[in-house]
Amino acid sequence: MATGTEIHLHSPSAKVLHHLHLVSMILLVVSGFYIHRPWTAGMMGTMRYVHFVSMYVLAFTWIVRLYYALFGAQRDISRFLPEKENKGKLFRIIKYYLFIEKYHPETAAYNPLQKATYVFWFFLLIIQGLTGFALYWPNSSAFGWVNSLLGGLVITRMIHFLIMWIFIVTAVIHFYLTLAENVAALGEMFSSGKR
Repeated sequence: MATGTEIHLHSPSAKVLHHLHLVSMILLVVSGFYIHRPWTAGMMGTMRYVHFVSMYVLAFTWIVRLYYALFGAQRDISRFLPEKENKGKLFRIIKYYLFIEKYHPETAAYNPLQKATYVFWFFLLIIQGLTGFALYWPNSSAFGWVNSLLGGLVITRMIHFLIMWIFIVTAVIHFYLTLAENVAALGEMFSSGKR
């Protein structure tokens, strides 16, 4: 990296999408826990409303981010695809994060583990959305097939709940690795974004 230059790691629009995504995920988790096992009476309607609004915000940010990656000013879809700078470095990255390897290998903007996580989340969101709609409309022609495919409403509910836990765990790991590897990158998401 040349000295004296300013580099925007994330554009303002990417930051806004990231924050909307984060807030909607937190609200989905809190309301989802309540829907799964209410801790007080009289809030189910409110929590379901919060859950649905948050789900639509999440879906909106997901679609906008996909559009931005494909057609936006930066067209950064390549950051999520395999790149020659990352070739053969997945296991070295994993070893580095497990404190087995001392030095972080040189990688592209997103290392192979980050890319794998983001692609994994992308498809997991689709499954989470399908199972969520199947739980809400179990007998509809649009989503009832999901329950049939998975083996019934109970299994669909378990999968939906398990996926929530996968998101929680991977998000905590994502946050930790950001702090451990590059605190400035975390601060950049809340600042002007220049370094």
